[in-house]
Amino acid sequence: MGKLKVVADFRTLLTLARTMADAIKSGDPEAIEKATKEHNEYKQICLDADEMSIGFTRGALSAKQ
Repeated sequence: MGKLKVVADFRTLLTLARTMADAIKSGDPEAIEKATKEHNEYKQICLDADEMSIGFTRGALSAKQ
């Protein structure tokens, strides 16, 4: 059996960043700590991933408009 390939999703990272920013704006220390931890953990997954999905297909990026 081959090696498992890890594919991270950039949209998830952006969602977690938004959640972290909202927590910081709220000033709630528990929410800030939780959101920061989740964001940083997923950020590391992204850095270690074999591939990163950005939510677009090759065709969508090259389509003439």
